[in-house]
Amino acid sequence: MDPNPDDYRGIYVLVDAPAGRLSDLSARVLGVARALADSSGAPVTALLPDAVATTDNAGEAATEAIAYGADTVLLLADPHLVAENAPAVAAAVATLAAARKPAVLMLADSPAARAIAPRLAQRLGGGLVSAAEPTGLDLDAGNSLAATRREWSGRLLTTYVQPSARPQIVTVRVAGTARPYADDWRSGSTESADLSAVAWPDPALTPQPISDANPPATFSTPHSDEPAVIGVARRLRGARCLVVGGRGMGSAAGFARVQQLAAALGGEWAATGGAVEAGFAPPEREVSLYGTSVQPEVYIGCGVSGSPQHVVAMQQARTIVAVNSDPTAPIFRWAHYAIVADSTALLDALLAQVGSGT
Repeated sequence: MDPNPDDYRGIYVLVDAPAGRLSDLSARVLGVARALADSSGAPVTALLPDAVATTDNAGEAATEAIAYGADTVLLLADPHLVAENAPAVAAAVATLAAARKPAVLMLADSPAARAIAPRLAQRLGGGLVSAAEPTGLDLDAGNSLAATRREWSGRLLTTYVQPSARPQIVTVRVAGTARPYADDWRSGSTESADLSAVAWPDPALTPQPISDANPPATFSTPHSDEPAVIGVARRLRGARCLVVGGRGMGSAAGFARVQQLAAALGGEWAATGGAVEAGFAPPEREVSLYGTSVQPEVYIGCGVSGSPQHVVAMQQARTIVAVNSDPTAPIFRWAHYAIVADSTALLDALLAQVGSGT
């Protein structure tokens, strides 16, 4: 039987706090939720999953969450809830949502959120709108959410609604938004959630830790004192030389060569969606239909396969150089210069040449 929409109310926001501090993306998505709540009158609840979260050791993160817009912080504490365990996080959040009936479940669009959100939709039998624009959200008096997203490199705006789905699940593209104001005078409450009813996924079927040479994607971008993320997108769009790494770089260590080559050439570095999902680069560096579109004088793609989502965002480059070990890689259809080679080995050779000044 379909849920009764009138039984659902409020906005639940999934956040995280690496090293005890609210992550940058979490602060931004809470700001979006707060603005939506102020216009609709819905309360905002921040869900903070952690392996050992308690009202004592999560105090600073909870205080930050309230300052950025949460009315209530709900601590989800269990040893299953480590950052890379998307099935366990989805199981806990879905169980709480089924019991507490929020109208909206909101996540910051990130590699880990893209692993969690579809699982939530499947468990709750609801719909999912991914990569929605933060300024394109509207919650009406009936708690029905309209979410707008950009498609085809921003040339098309499409608004989606889920009239009968509850809760309504949405991931929001907040990487390019300004960090919201933290109101230290805001008041709110913190409580621990009862997770006794959660049916935890079989540990044998959940992701296992990866080696240091190939680290997993974390739940969200950690808190950072870097300049606003919006400046990264501006630099990518204005770059004359852009070196882009794909999942084919194989590891975070391999991807570091992309950054080194960009620095040596005086350009900028970026990543494909696959490389971002693999944890090699942060979301704000993604060049794709869902990230930043670029038009550099020179584009150098290393280990890039050439998915349509990536090609649509870089095909206006004046000169395209593509390096891939697979001679049938789709990226070669767009390349002015196609190099069939191991990307890591070739970048090592290029860096040696640049370093020697030849």
